[in-house]
Amino acid sequence: MCVAVLCVLELGQKEVCASILGNVRGDSVIVFGKVCLWVLVLLFTGCVQHHHSQARSRGYLRFYRQTQGLKHLPLTVHSVGNVLLLVVLAVRLPPTVQTYMLLSVLGLELLVALPCLLYYTVQVMRFNRERAAPDVSQEEHSHTFSITSLPTETGFREGSCLEEVVEKQADLIEYLKQHNTLLSKRLLNLTAQH
Repeated sequence: MCVAVLCVLELGQKEVCASILGNVRGDSVIVFGKVCLWVLVLLFTGCVQHHHSQARSRGYLRFYRQTQGLKHLPLTVHSVGNVLLLVVLAVRLPPTVQTYMLLSVLGLELLVALPCLLYYTVQVMRFNRERAAPDVSQEEHSHTFSITSLPTETGFREGSCLEEVVEKQADLIEYLKQHNTLLSKRLLNLTAQH
């Protein structure tokens, strides 16, 4: 945005822009910068996906589901911004109008992606601060110390979303499989030691 304002719209010093950019046009610098930003967001999304998969495999299924759509949103916003940027460049508008359109696309991306990233950051910080046990452990703990001895309800009830129930059950089954594998390995190690 600074390159667009200072060098393309020429609201800054022409000599400084010419010495920094050289023979490269300001619009090209904006596109190169946008591509670099998209690559950084792609790497960020991959890193987030890796950490969320680890959290899911450790049994934090509720947190995984709560942030499932949120973690891909910045990449989606920047990808849509890239498409809009390509459309603006393909239309061949007058240079000043084109620059204002580029600035509009970049500004719109910032206005949409920044609140999403801030909200995601707050969610992760809250999750990390709680240091809660995995979801399965919390449920077992709450059932162990419950005051009533009535059995807990399980299964599909009217008014709930079948897809959500199936997804929760699949997550729980996957976690329990991994947990059983880990316990089996520990048991084998302990029996090998004796």
